[in-house]
Amino acid sequence: MGAGSAGGSAGASDAGSSATGATPGATGSTGTGSAAHGSSKKMSKTLEDGLQKLHAANLSEVQMGEMGVQHAQNEQVKQFAQQMVDDHRKADEQLTQTAQQMGVDLNGSAFQKEQTKAQKQTDKLTSKTGAAFDKAYMAVMVEDHRKDTREVATLAKQARQGQHQELASFLEQTHGTLQGHLKAAQQTQKALGAGRQARKAHGSSGAGSMGTGSGSGGSSGSTGGNPGSSDTGSGGAAGSGSPSGGAGSGSGTGGGGTH
Repeated sequence: MGAGSAGGSAGASDAGSSATGATPGATGSTGTGSAAHGSSKKMSKTLEDGLQKLHAANLSEVQMGEMGVQHAQNEQVKQFAQQMVDDHRKADEQLTQTAQQMGVDLNGSAFQKEQTKAQKQTDKLTSKTGAAFDKAYMAVMVEDHRKDTREVATLAKQARQGQHQELASFLEQTHGTLQGHLKAAQQTQKALGAGRQARKAHGSSGAGSMGTGSGSGGSSGSTGGNPGSSDTGSGGAAGSGSPSGGAGSGSGTGGGGTH
């Protein structure tokens, strides 16, 4: 998506400027290195855990995207899956670089827990093929990006409040990218559903209309035919010629046969 590439380049330039300001060999003291960007505050545990979860989510999106490229039947789904691989891989590289500069470990307990959840979700997809895979994969993509969009928006606010300005800018750009992913996922999922409904309607419309017509004609003829009644002949004729048996037999009553 345009938003994704734009966010990525901006994030990369931010990260590059930070790396330029860092002194080689001073990695161990990067916890206070954020003071060079206007902050001397230590990162909160909540924010750090959120970054670990985002790291796990990126890796999961890349893994499932690679599955989508290989196994999707629908071409639009394949293209979406390739975009997920490219965008989330790039985003995770930027996240990792930013975290290193701030002295944050992205592979802690929060990352491990999130990765375990994501792996269970990925395992469910491995059992599906063809159109069933397409449907399941896009359902996961809509659900995941809806959740990730909310969580990253919260992380960006926390970063601003903690005066981690560079991190906040990166997270805001990531939020915009995820919004674009969510919109694309919803459109792709909708296209899959519209395609199935169109095929189903095309296959059943002809038979359904024929059945309705022959049924009404047959019932009207039998309705009109009471032995010895005055409307036997006219009721039968009206029933077979009219789309509605009830209307045909009703109009035939006034014709007046002989007893």
